[in-house]
Amino acid sequence: MLGLRMQLAAAMLLVLPWFGPPAMAAEPIKIGFSMAMTGGLAPNGKQVAAAMDLWREDVNAKGGLLGRPVQFVSYDDQSNPANVPAIYTKVIEVGKVDLIVSPYATNMVVPTIPIAMQHNMVPIGQFALAANTEFKYPRYFAIMPTGPDTKQSIADGYFDLAKQLKPAPKTVAIAYGDAEFARAMADSARLHAQQLGLKIVYDRSYPPTNTDFTPVIHAVQATNPDIVFIGSYPVDSVGLVRAAHEIGLKAQMFGGCMAGLVTTSIETSEEEVLTALNVLTRRNSGVPKQDRLVDVEEDHTKEFLDNLHALGEVELLVGIPAESNPRPDGGIGNAALAYIRRSSKRGQERRARRRIRGSVALFTRT
Repeated sequence: MLGLRMQLAAAMLLVLPWFGPPAMAAEPIKIGFSMAMTGGLAPNGKQVAAAMDLWREDVNAKGGLLGRPVQFVSYDDQSNPANVPAIYTKVIEVGKVDLIVSPYATNMVVPTIPIAMQHNMVPIGQFALAANTEFKYPRYFAIMPTGPDTKQSIADGYFDLAKQLKPAPKTVAIAYGDAEFARAMADSARLHAQQLGLKIVYDRSYPPTNTDFTPVIHAVQATNPDIVFIGSYPVDSVGLVRAAHEIGLKAQMFGGCMAGLVTTSIETSEEEVLTALNVLTRRNSGVPKQDRLVDVEEDHTKEFLDNLHALGEVELLVGIPAESNPRPDGGIGNAALAYIRRSSKRGQERRARRRIRGSVALFTRT
């Protein structure tokens, strides 16, 4: 046996020079980021994380980038901007990442830019509104469906709807959180109010740590506005909607840029309030193709929702035929599979048909 092994070894030594050494596994391309997996931004952060995981799996299945596998180096920032600088310093200096991608949302993206500047890296911002306005960092790259004139476009939809109201509104109240994202929303609302000749009867911010929104809505109601524009993040959005419902806010329109209200988990947990508040408008960043509904297999919607399910964000409840319950505008109103967060069995099909349009619309091809 030993003699046979020696013969095989000798044969390999003779053959290897012809074929060269065994191919080494390519070093991965490392992408570093933080994401809100817990805290107030988690409903949105988990969606972004699920979509990114789906992209990585798809790319690696096709051979990776430049022939190299993609690897994520990521941490939970707990929805706290104060945690972001240390995380990005760590992924760059310790994790030795090749590329950095931002967390979800403006308040979290802004703290990444100075770190990127210090290390001369290209930060890719996800869903950040005017995050680079102060820094003017030439290497910053933004992914945001608002175009180059964000101050004008971010509130276009809300005020386009307001122009169609009968009677036409004459006054507007603006309430917003005292942080980057919401302040930018308020700036847009003021610009639109000026353009439409609306009188601003209320224009105040609330602290980002605020948890009781009843005083905010009472103060808004005291000015008797025709329409109410809000700039808020998910936890605030829920608190403001609840307060408006409990107080019985009297206005022709209430909404604006209230992040989180189209996420599946919030739509499900707040279904009663969202349904009862008839004057509420909600903004969605996804614009579905108008000539068809979602094709689950073609658009990877099922894989995306499966990833959310693995994160505990949604549950598969019931299958819905794609041709049922169509939206009159031909947009996303249903899909072949419907997922919603933990819910009672009662009324599953009705909820599933309604809830699918929230999360899926953000990540289907347009």
